[in-house]
Parts: sequence; structure tokens; C-alpha cells
Amino acid sequence: MYNKGGQKEIFSISRYNMTARKKIINCILILALAQAATAAPSVNQRKNELSGVKSKITQTKKKLQETKRNEKNVLTTLGTMQKQIHQSQQQVKTINRDYANKGQEISRTQVRLSSTQRDLNRAKAELEARQGALNDRLRAIYMTSSGSYLELLFTSSSFGDFLVRLDLIKRILQQDETLFTEIKGQQRVIETQVASLQKQERALVAQQNELAALARARRREQANLLSRQQSHERFLRELQSQKELYEQALDELEAESQRLESVIRNLQSRNSPDDIPKATGGFMWPVRGRITSPFVGSRVHPVTGKVRKHSGIDIGLPQGSPVVAAQSGKVIHSGWINGYGYTVIIDHGGGISTLYGHNSALTVRAGQSVRRGEQIARVGSTGISTGPHVHFEVRQNGVAVNPMNWLP
Repeated sequence: MYNKGGQKEIFSISRYNMTARKKIINCILILALAQAATAAPSVNQRKNELSGVKSKITQTKKKLQETKRNEKNVLTTLGTMQKQIHQSQQQVKTINRDYANKGQEISRTQVRLSSTQRDLNRAKAELEARQGALNDRLRAIYMTSSGSYLELLFTSSSFGDFLVRLDLIKRILQQDETLFTEIKGQQRVIETQVASLQKQERALVAQQNELAALARARRREQANLLSRQQSHERFLRELQSQKELYEQALDELEAESQRLESVIRNLQSRNSPDDIPKATGGFMWPVRGRITSPFVGSRVHPVTGKVRKHSGIDIGLPQGSPVVAAQSGKVIHSGWINGYGYTVIIDHGGGISTLYGHNSALTVRAGQSVRRGEQIARVGSTGISTGPHVHFEVRQNGVAVNPMNWLP
């Protein structure tokens, strides 16, 4: 009985434990469901936040792509503006030259016009004198003789008198014929001179109209040049005021300087020693002026205040001053280089080249041989420049070296 009762007791406790476990499990499930129900809004919120973040990322990517598409190369923009200024300057020079030539042409036409007018006045005076002489003689004949030449002959007193009168009449007729011929010839001369005078007057009016048109074109182009220069100055001020933009321009300039290494080597490789004029002595200064920035591995930039490389020396002097070749050689580049502006590069042989940057005008062309001291350009402030100066570089196999080691 005890054992059986004990078994029953144990069975009863097991049933109780199972019931308790079910209740606990149910409670846990209820709590889990409650927690899940409570956490549901938080998950949805996180999903919404995640969706918002993804949307912002997408928008940011679009803006970044749009920015990259619209991003302007600073040196290219600056170069385009300076090229337009240079073109306007050349156009003004051309118009000024045409204006001066047209003025000289007008002066020559006026001289010819005055000469033709004097000739015409002299011819008219001679014609009037001959016509006056003819009129006087005809008047005299009319007053001294009431008959004809035949009557004059037939009233001769003798045959000898007849011959004398006949000879006199012949001479008078010859003189009359000569006088009439001269008068007619003088009239033709006058007519020709009048036509020439009228033609010259028309030419003068046309030339004066052309001169006036050139004057208007010059005013327009000068206004256009002034506008472009002002835009360029505003861009430079903006460039210098926006340090990040200026840094970008300087980064591009340094990249351009590094790119020149391979460019110069490639250009030099096309030359043979016979193509390059032999040296006529040591290097000479391309200009004489104050060194405003030396060659250094790095320098504190005057605008950004940050350390930057400087691959040459800057020599400051007035705009338009002549720039000469430091040594004899062959021009391998004469034109625009972003950042450097209007630039000349000369190959001197042996892997040595010189570079002259920021010019306002170039007076040599690529492929041309130049001698030491020969003018190659004029000082300017094109490219990334804060004022008129010459940026002078010496490169060995394309790599920039200290120019001071080559100068006297």
C-alpha cells in the first residue's frame, strides 16, 4: 500500500510539475508576445529610419554626380578667359593698325586730291587765257575788216600784194587752227582731271566711312576687352578669396608641372644634335629684375599660406618688357600651357631645356632656332599669376632643377 500510495504520490507530484511547467511556458509565451507586440513599433521605426538614410544616400550620390558633372577645371576656366583677353588685345591691335593705315591712305588721297585740284585750276586758267586771246583776235578782225578773206585777197593792188595777203591769211588760219586744237585738248584735260577729282573725292568719302567704321569697331572691341579684363580680375579675386578653389588651381598647376616632365622629354627626343644651335657661352638672365620668388623644394604660398613646391624662379618687372633666350637652342613649345599662361620652352641639347612662363606675348614659334640673348616673348601675368613677372625654369631631362646653378 505504501509503495503503491507512494507511487501515486509521486505521480501526483509529476502531474503538478507538468502543469506548473505548462503555466510557466504559457507565461513566457505571453511575455514574449507582449514584448514582440511592444517592440514592433520600434522595428518599424528603425525600418523607416533606414529607408530615410538610404534615400539621403541616394540624394547625396546624385548631388555628388551632378557636382562632378558641373565641376569646372580652374586652370581651364582661367586659361579660356585669358585667351579671350589675348584675342581681344590682338583684335584691338589689328584694328589700330588698320585704322592707322586707313588714316595714311586718306592723307595720301587728300594730297592727290589737292594736286589734282591745283592742276585743274591751272588748266582752267590756261584755257581761259587761250579763249580770251582767241576772242580778242576775232574781235579785232571783226572791227578792222568788214569783208571775208576772199574780199581781202581780191582787193590786192598787185600780184605781189596778193601773195603777201594769201600768206598772211594762211598763217592766221594756222594759228586759229592751232589755238582751237589747244583749246579742245585743254578741255579734254580738264574733263579728265574733273573726273579724276570726282573719283578721288568719292574714294576719300569711302575711306572716311571705313575709318569711322574702324573707329566704331575699335570702341566696341576696347569695351569688350575691358569687360573681359574686369571679368578676369573678378575671377582672380574670387579665386584668391576662396582658398579651396585656389588650392584646387595650385594642385592643377603642380600636376601640370609634373606632366611637363614627360612632355618635355618627348619633345626633346624628336630633336637631333644637329637641329640645336651650338651654345655661345654660359646661360644669361632672361630678364633683369628682382627675384620675387626663388627656387625651393617647397615654399609658403603668398595667397594660401600653405607650403607648396616652386619649380623655378619668379623675376618681377613691368608688363611688356622683353624676354630673351638664356641660351641658344630650338623652340619646342610656344603657346598656352594651363597655369603657366603663354609659355616658351627651348631645348638646348644634352637633356637641358628652359621654360619661360606667364608672358603677355610670344615672338617665336615652335621649331624655330634661337640664339642666346634673342627676344622670345614679352613679360605678362597670364596663367596663375599675381602680377607681371617671368617664371623661369631650367629642366634636366624634364625634371626641374635650380636655375641659379645655371645663371651667372
